[in-house]
Amino acid sequence: MIKEAVVLAAGLSTRMRGFTNLPKQVLKILDKPLIYYPLTALVINGVKKVYVVVNKVTYGPIRKILGGVPIDIEYVINDKPDRDNGYSVILGGSYVKGDYFYLAMSDHIFSIDIPKVLAHYVGIADLVVGADSEPKLIDIEEATKILVKGGNIVKVGKGLDEFTHIDIGIFIMNRKVVNYFKECSEVKYVIKLADLINYSIMKGVKAVVADVKGRFWFDIDTKEDLEKVRSELRDYVENVKGFINYLVKA
Repeated sequence: MIKEAVVLAAGLSTRMRGFTNLPKQVLKILDKPLIYYPLTALVINGVKKVYVVVNKVTYGPIRKILGGVPIDIEYVINDKPDRDNGYSVILGGSYVKGDYFYLAMSDHIFSIDIPKVLAHYVGIADLVVGADSEPKLIDIEEATKILVKGGNIVKVGKGLDEFTHIDIGIFIMNRKVVNYFKECSEVKYVIKLADLINYSIMKGVKAVVADVKGRFWFDIDTKEDLEKVRSELRDYVENVKGFINYLVKA
């Protein structure tokens, strides 16, 4: 069982500007902070230690909102958030002690059983990307796409014309893959997670998808996403929220 996770919360939330001055991770979704949703899914599936990567702006509000949560949390400060989410992955991954860890986005909500779908591939591949071959609820144009051939990931990126799956924002990685990520960061300043994955594949890392096949997941980037998840997706979210009530009173 995987006992460590890195959760990324150092983004600049530029698409929320003008709507709120708060980090989107602390915004309420059916009266629970957004960041509670991915954290709960991880903890319910056996995670004991979480490294939350924040920036200097998000650190205070996120630490406050997580103050009463019964989870072992360590905060990792990203003082260069302009280097993008790949840099946050490297920072957080450098703290991991075990062989494998989960990586999750703090602004995604997903079904509680999804981490278990990924865990099936531990030992089969060093990099497992949670993916959906049957996405129903998101804008494909905005999504990160994945091309799989022969059972292995060939390439990931938002601009792919040919693709088989959509990235859902949760991963499992072998800790040694972080070394390849660090190599990539030495030749590029702005590094997206997709860049790191593509670089590690080029270096020979076996990367596969764990296909959730239409299970519920949703990525919150904009005010419109926030409104959608509070209204027409409410029933999906209520199912996940029930586990939050089990884990913590907030």
